Amino acid sequence: MPKGIPKSGHRRRRGGQPGNANAVQHGYYRAAKIESIGDILADMQRKQELLSGFVEKAMTEENTEDILRLLQLYGQNASRLGRLLRDQRALSGEAVNGLAEAFAKALDELSTTWGVEL
Repeated sequence: MPKGIPKSGHRRRRGGQPGNANAVQHGYYRAAKIESIGDILADMQRKQELLSGFVEKAMTEENTEDILRLLQLYGQNASRLGRLLRDQRALSGEAVNGLAEAFAKALDELSTTWGVEL
């Protein structure tokens, strides 16, 4: 019998066979737990603190390649963390309130400095 045809005479399909739930249970199609942006931020901040400790330790060992890799990773994580914090503020509406407060404060300072009501 040719290769790929079992003794029963039926040809097997490529990939998962009917009734096989491995991909659903273990792989890409497994239902992902949706986390809040706050959970993601807390995890990123924890990782940033861990990276900071690794950087400090690497600085004492004087291994330039490891220090450079750690600093690159630290910078990437800090950048992602900053974007997530900005996005969280935008989604919560805090960004608009913060901007309005900054304008009001700037106008108050200019009003005091120039002696005019703005």
